[in-house]
Amino acid sequence: MSDPKNPGTKPKITLDQYRKIIELKKSKQGPVKQMTYAFLAKELGLLPSAVVNAARRGIKRYDYQLWKEGLL
Repeated sequence: MSDPKNPGTKPKITLDQYRKIIELKKSKQGPVKQMTYAFLAKELGLLPSAVVNAARRGIKRYDYQLWKEGLL
């Protein structure tokens, strides 16, 4: 059962994994593109589609936590 303060289903990606995805997304905006989402997905043990969706759409629950920490 989910927490009443955070309704809905819980994401399958952990907060630490999401931080790595966001760091990769920020680094891809520069001129040098080194790592791919598929490689990161293998490293994290996730599906490539899950990593790409998290990078494109984001996860609101984690975005809010990172915003509170001042990282977003």
